[in-house]
Amino acid sequence: MIEHACFSYASLPQWEKDIIFRYPDIYLTPNVVIASHYVEGNSSFCNLRMGFEFDEGWKGLAEEFSGVADQLVKQLRQSGLQPHASIRAYVFKEKFGRLILPA
Repeated sequence: MIEHACFSYASLPQWEKDIIFRYPDIYLTPNVVIASHYVEGNSSFCNLRMGFEFDEGWKGLAEEFSGVADQLVKQLRQSGLQPHASIRAYVFKEKFGRLILPA
């Protein structure tokens, strides 16, 4: 059974929207085998079930992961080793952790 997300794209913070749309292959390209989640108010799919499930303090980590994952997929495709390589993020959250930023 496919379960659709119930979050509003409009309610996402701008930093989340920026990362999601900067790396569409990871966050906006649906996989028909996995339950897909529509972003309410937008015609795009969003693979994330509820956006990023952490505060803005973790933004740098999300950006770094997304950039590395995107480059890895591109290199695998271009090399011909994995012409259909893909990485899709469905859940991206912090759990029981803390990130303390200098004041």
